[in-house]
Amino acid sequence: MKFLPSLLSLLLSLSLHAEFVVHEWGSINLVTGQQKVTVGDIADDQSDLPPFVQVWSPQAQVFPRVIEKPILYFYTEEPLTVSVTADYPEGVFTQWWPTPLDFAPRHIEGGGQRPTRGGRLTWRIRLDPKGEADQHLPAMKNHPWWPIARDVDAATVISTAKGGAEKFLFYRGAGAFTPTLKVEVSEEGEFLLRNREGAQTRDVYTVRVRDGGDAQFHYYADLSSDPVSFQDAAEITTHMQSRLEANGLFEKEAKGMVTIWKKAMFEAPGYRAMYIMEKEDVENLIPLRIEPPPKTIERVFLIRFDCLSPEVKSEIEGWMMQLGADGYRERRAAKEKLLETGRIGEAMMRTEYETTKDPEVKKSLGEILKAITPQNPNR
Repeated sequence: MKFLPSLLSLLLSLSLHAEFVVHEWGSINLVTGQQKVTVGDIADDQSDLPPFVQVWSPQAQVFPRVIEKPILYFYTEEPLTVSVTADYPEGVFTQWWPTPLDFAPRHIEGGGQRPTRGGRLTWRIRLDPKGEADQHLPAMKNHPWWPIARDVDAATVISTAKGGAEKFLFYRGAGAFTPTLKVEVSEEGEFLLRNREGAQTRDVYTVRVRDGGDAQFHYYADLSSDPVSFQDAAEITTHMQSRLEANGLFEKEAKGMVTIWKKAMFEAPGYRAMYIMEKEDVENLIPLRIEPPPKTIERVFLIRFDCLSPEVKSEIEGWMMQLGADGYRERRAAKEKLLETGRIGEAMMRTEYETTKDPEVKKSLGEILKAITPQNPNR
């Protein structure tokens, strides 16, 4: 029978790829204001990249939402050649490894209009489950999070386009995204959490860390549940790791994820809220196609809000007003303070830059924003 060889070939293929598993983790970062206070966009970060990571444009991109560190791990018992395509219909991909076979949109240099949507990356990679290529992994010196992400039991990814090996496939992006959770901070400093219409948000964390060590940590299984309190950053970190594992990540993946972001999420002063994105929402935002199809795909994304607190709002507004002061020392002092305000300050300054009528303030804000926009250190 003519169909018998084809059937045997298909069965053999299914058998070889039966244990092919793909896991991905990442985050989407955004800045949110207070009641009746809106904030501007933020720039994607290029400052922490190893030299072999490619960038869409040397100029950092400014968008409402920034997608950070989506990392794809591949698990297989046999060597395998895989095609991977990631789409971002409502945004663009800004950084990636390895070299893709193709990407879109092509960045327009010079005076052309910047593309803001239709992102696509296509790779073809080889997977080495024995890790024989690990000896060729690039050395890491000044990139503290990258080696943490390597500490997994995944197959080694070998680029077919330009050579090179790594323990994961990496990309970032920026563009539009509407979270299912709406987060604001009241004038009294309380979190205001609510689901957007028709949505149900689960695994919600709120963090308030003030200078001097005063900290509050809470977890909501969903917004109808009573919050669970944690004593310190170590306790909430352990809890988040357990929830990431419950959502599909392996232990080493979840541990690496919270280790990389522990300081930014739970230790640095500020108000923050986070939740674990529904898998269907991840797929709708960034459709992922892999050939041959894995037995299972787990995609775990964390939505992270940096929230404008009353104290920070008052300070930043005061410093921005001081940029128009008559005295040089006052303007210089305000400028130095604003340079250290992070993404919250960046978002507020971008709003003020677009609306201020004071030419001196606008000029100073332009200089500050240029200075704080992340630059690629490898260029």
